[in-house]
Amino acid sequence: MRGLYPAAAALVTLAACGSPQPAVEEGLPGGCEVVGPVVVAAGGRSNMPAPGVQPISRYLRSAANAGAEVTVVDTGGSPKPHTSVSFTATAANDVAAKEQVKAAADQLRSGLETTVAESEGAAPLAALDVSARHIHSGSPMGTIVLVDSGLQTMGILDYTQRGMLRADPSDLVDGLRGSGQLPDLSGLRVFVVGLGDTAAPQEALDPASRTALVEQWTALLTAAGADCVGVDPLPLTGAAPAVAPTVPTVPVPDVAPLEPSNTVVLTADSVAFVSDSAQLRDPEFARKKLASIAADLVDSGSGVRLTGTTATDGTEAGRLELSRLRAEAVKATLVELGVPAERITTRGVGTHHPGHVDDLDSDGRLIPPKAAQNRTVILTVRDE
Repeated sequence: MRGLYPAAAALVTLAACGSPQPAVEEGLPGGCEVVGPVVVAAGGRSNMPAPGVQPISRYLRSAANAGAEVTVVDTGGSPKPHTSVSFTATAANDVAAKEQVKAAADQLRSGLETTVAESEGAAPLAALDVSARHIHSGSPMGTIVLVDSGLQTMGILDYTQRGMLRADPSDLVDGLRGSGQLPDLSGLRVFVVGLGDTAAPQEALDPASRTALVEQWTALLTAAGADCVGVDPLPLTGAAPAVAPTVPTVPVPDVAPLEPSNTVVLTADSVAFVSDSAQLRDPEFARKKLASIAADLVDSGSGVRLTGTTATDGTEAGRLELSRLRAEAVKATLVELGVPAERITTRGVGTHHPGHVDDLDSDGRLIPPKAAQNRTVILTVRDE
């Protein structure tokens, strides 16, 4: 926390000027500024590196320079505030002000380094809600620094469900909004540190999965009304706390090329599409997943039928057309990999296929991970 001590003189100046001002810290993610009050939502739990001061030091420097109040909220199954300090210097002289800032910094450091979630599970979304309500109780604006992998294990945003890491961001937003679970982040700047960063026993996320996770959380925070969203690109590293509540591990999609077979179901784990379109979210990743299948088709001279399927969204005609276009997109990828176009046929069946799973809740809303499972292209090899 040494980086905070030189802020004492700046704090005296700010205090003399009245209310806190936006802090000047170069290069904060998203072009966002830190304004007070500030809440750091972090919690020591299994499956992610232990939180601490160093990864968020630049946000704390900004908070200190702004003379802000900083509160810590844990991100376990039942989030709540537990440490609060003020960086507004009230002492009569510079020496006393420096000591005042040092004491606040030491208290905050202790709160961050010893914080351990008090209950099982990971609930960063609930921690955001608690953090926002804490700020809004006294100010229309403020800053939240969420230190978390983002791999929630509770509620609609439960990433232990198969398909969640490839769920469409708009589906997640619609589900959370429809069930009243989007927090009110209006007037708030939100920074996320450690998004997608894991620790044993949680398997590390591949780049495509982390990119998808960042897109999901960015969409979620934006939809919740955040004034500015910044995802910190610096990785959060280290081991999980030695003693912490248990959190279930999240299944991570296999990045290895798909093995050739007579029938292969291409899910969002291998071939993911942009919402309501036939555009591949990650064309290079799709090519890698399909490389072995394409090579086998080229060598065998076999033909292949591609059948597109969809979630229960939109109109019947729209689902049939979208599923056909997605089958065509996979065909284009196979052709790029050397499979002759004349050996590939395509069709779209929408929701009319044996593998379709019920992807609507009792209120008729899409269930994001179930919807992701239904968005497939089925590859069937046939002899020419």
